[in-house]
Amino acid sequence: MACETCVGQYNHPGDDGAQTWNDFEYFADVDEKMCLFEFNGGGPVWELFFAALDAGWHLSPTYNQDNHGADWGSKNDRRSALLLPELDSASLRAAMLERRSFVSMDKNASLTLMADGDCWMGSILSGYSSLTIDVEARDADSSDGFISLSIYGPAGALLETHDCGGAQECSAQLTIPVSSPTYAVARAEQTDGDYLVSAPIWVEP
Repeated sequence: MACETCVGQYNHPGDDGAQTWNDFEYFADVDEKMCLFEFNGGGPVWELFFAALDAGWHLSPTYNQDNHGADWGSKNDRRSALLLPELDSASLRAAMLERRSFVSMDKNASLTLMADGDCWMGSILSGYSSLTIDVEARDADSSDGFISLSIYGPAGALLETHDCGGAQECSAQLTIPVSSPTYAVARAEQTDGDYLVSAPIWVEP
């Protein structure tokens, strides 16, 4: 908190089977700066992501090539994608702090999660009795279609799965009841086994 410009990320969750930071012990005063969760860890990162969210953290997923040599961009197709109004460092930092990111194992695939038509993934909302969310996945490559779009809630519970039938563009909509604080995360599965994961949208009554 003493570092005014810092943005925090959980790096390599699950490495050595024990890297979970005291089971993602929550500190409310740090939450606004601890914004990111890396998916290229050595453990069950999908399950650990929900463990961190359920502990109270507001986190957005990231992925990277973990380069230890000069092979940036060519080592593999894993990417962090951030939604920016402008391509500059200030917008990049704002997107990280506002948790507007998704992870992709395909370098040119995209995934968006929106609430009420104009609240981007990463949004923290209140005053709702129900929330309508829209998910959309795209890939320009004709060989890279989508099998499914799925929406998950607390504890990684599957809320709904939509069959994409191998299409290059796929969308789904779901209205969720809001009787207590909750969140939704989207995951897209591609025909070649690649996947994408959105930042959550958090909502409370």
